[in-house]
Amino acid sequence: TQSFSPRFAFYRNLIDYNDPHHTIPEDISCIHSQYAAQWCFTALSGGFIRPTLFCGIYLVEQVACYSHPVQAIMLPIRVRYQTIEFGEIDIHIRTLRDNQQFSDPEGIAENLGINSTLWPLFGVVWPSSLVMSHFLLDYNLDNKRILEIGCGIGLASILLNHRLADITATDYHPEVEGFLDINTLLNNDRKIPFVLADWRSKDDANALLGAFDLIIASDVLYEEDHALLLAKFIQQHAQPHSKVIVVDPGRGRQGKFNKQMASVGFSCVKSKPLNTSFLEQPFGGSILEYNRQ
Repeated sequence: TQSFSPRFAFYRNLIDYNDPHHTIPEDISCIHSQYAAQWCFTALSGGFIRPTLFCGIYLVEQVACYSHPVQAIMLPIRVRYQTIEFGEIDIHIRTLRDNQQFSDPEGIAENLGINSTLWPLFGVVWPSSLVMSHFLLDYNLDNKRILEIGCGIGLASILLNHRLADITATDYHPEVEGFLDINTLLNNDRKIPFVLADWRSKDDANALLGAFDLIIASDVLYEEDHALLLAKFIQQHAQPHSKVIVVDPGRGRQGKFNKQMASVGFSCVKSKPLNTSFLEQPFGGSILEYNRQ
């Protein structure tokens, strides 16, 4: 596992460099040893923070500034590499280390309405994504143009791409495409077409996506208005005769989504995954299969 420091060290207090009793605030955190040679902060008017080696970890040791606030620098996020087995297929993926990571130095995600709490959710493997991927392992993909909506880290898309399916991935998060490209390289596979898609956009905003025979989505009904927005987006990009598979962990919006899907001609079959031994916790959700003839 390769790790990078995930944290921000925010230092906003004013320090008098002549005061021998000043202390380092508790919210200034350790710096990973990989970045030992780097200064972790820049200074205003001569202020700086210097790391000191301790048991292989560089700790913030010293602060000196002339009664000016020190500006925090966003250190790189931490990531991890893992291999997920699907029968005889090994899928290698690079994910965020956990869902506590955050890095938006240019405010791109913030401008899209993605705050620091929502930011890391794209970058980890969620149970619904594992359920979807296992469900699709032996699924007939012949002559199907496939779209994954809200792909996140893109596990299902990566697996289908490895199976040489015609897969296109979409998400709203600006970091998804970069992770997706790296993960396809890790698996020695071709690049997955990706579109940054907004369900709230006008009909013509995502027109270049076209229409698909199979649409998949995992754990995408987590906001109150998502049932309507997702059904509308699916209607825009589903072939007249098409299938939709949604894995929902049980967020209480299936009924509303089913009604929206029925209004555009889709019937629904609901089932439970046959095997969830690959999950750490019991899965209380469902697999929703929609069909329109």
